[in-house]
Amino acid sequence: MCEYDGGTPYCKSPDEVDSVQWMTLSEIRDHPQTPPWTMESVQRAEEARRKLK
Repeated sequence: MCEYDGGTPYCKSPDEVDSVQWMTLSEIRDHPQTPPWTMESVQRAEEARRKLK
């Protein structure tokens, strides 16, 4: 749950993270490699975001 303000994303721990990407909810949902646990976390974050509106 964040808004892009500027800058370039980078891997703080390259031995643990292969890449960093900004993705929309639809892009995460539709990506063939999105694991179920990530989708569950993203859905909970989206529900929380909607409550803040």
